[in-house]
Amino acid sequence: MSQVRSAEPEVDTLAPLDGDLRRVEGRTPWQLFWIRFKRDHVAVGAGVVVALLVFFALVAPLFVSIFVHRGPNALDQNLTDSIGIPILGPSKTAWFGVDGIGRDVFVRTMYGARTSLMVSFIGTGLSLIIGIVLGLLAGFRGGKIDTFISRTIDIVLSLPLLLMAIGLSVACGASIEGCAGGLIKTGVPLVIFIIALFGWPYVARIVRGQTLSLREREFVEAARATGFGTWHIMLREIFPNMLA
Repeated sequence: MSQVRSAEPEVDTLAPLDGDLRRVEGRTPWQLFWIRFKRDHVAVGAGVVVALLVFFALVAPLFVSIFVHRGPNALDQNLTDSIGIPILGPSKTAWFGVDGIGRDVFVRTMYGARTSLMVSFIGTGLSLIIGIVLGLLAGFRGGKIDTFISRTIDIVLSLPLLLMAIGLSVACGASIEGCAGGLIKTGVPLVIFIIALFGWPYVARIVRGQTLSLREREFVEAARATGFGTWHIMLREIFPNMLA
């Protein structure tokens, strides 16, 4: 017995836990995104530029009322010559200069950014809502509902986006009332409608695929057994886990 004990290798005792040992913590997708974003200097610089554009777009009316005192469509023929060539370049009076009819380019850029932000947020938001709802229904319910929504997605994706957008803009711009009995006016509402109409199929297809992979998981079966309804399972069980 003594020979066997002497042949056994000596094992050091475990060191006591102290401050040098780090605790392993899980990170959420947003935390991982923020860590990677801070390490990417190009992304940080681009984010600063976007933040400045959003800031100037939001404070455009206040900036105009305090510093410039003229709107985006205010004409000043004194800033152009007789043939419409601007005689004033970038300066304190007009930071980006003026165009051919004397309008301040910087002021028009700020107001144009406001319009772009409104179109992007509303149009993309509508397409996200439509795509998420239809994608969840198609992936969770299956059957005829899935077939109908999937074929609708294929039809919309097969349409030429640019030609359809040009055709809708021309058709709605041909009359003062616009489209759909005056519901869709020309201008910004028409652009929002086109983005929402052709943007939702991409979101719906992605959400449908994720829903198909999650609807047979254990937590969904547990929610069914507990007695929760379809909308509760889709919006409280599947959709949050899709973002996790």
